[in-house]
Amino acid sequence: TRAEAMLDGTRVLCFALLGAWAGWRGKTQLLVGIILVLPVSFLMILLGHTLPVVLLGEALFGACGGFAYTAALYYALVVKNASVDAGGAHEALIGLGFAFGPSAGLVGSALSSSFGRDQGLLIAVLPIILVSAIGASYAMLPRRARVGA
Repeated sequence: TRAEAMLDGTRVLCFALLGAWAGWRGKTQLLVGIILVLPVSFLMILLGHTLPVVLLGEALFGACGGFAYTAALYYALVVKNASVDAGGAHEALIGLGFAFGPSAGLVGSALSSSFGRDQGLLIAVLPIILVSAIGASYAMLPRRARVGA
């Protein structure tokens, strides 16, 4: 339990930091960093064979999760002018993560008997990581101004 608290502690710390500091808003470099560090930290937790590796992964994952959650909610509310639908859509996407994460773990566990523990988990998790990274990268591409908007 104390080891798991590393993830939640860094996430809460990140929420507090981003609430107090507005300089992060509009910085795509931070979002790109999250896209790169989040899957690496997740794999450190999932595949780490020593406690220090898992703790470092949890600290990084918690900080990335805190930033990503705060940024996603902030941008959803800004883009949708603080409408109730924006918050609901944001929470629905979070719910998808709560469904896909355990599902990937179950698939990885089933594949472990054929491929080995680490390989089975990687086969199950990598498609989710790739689709998420591609989707996030696509969302950050500059958009052309709409005609008549």
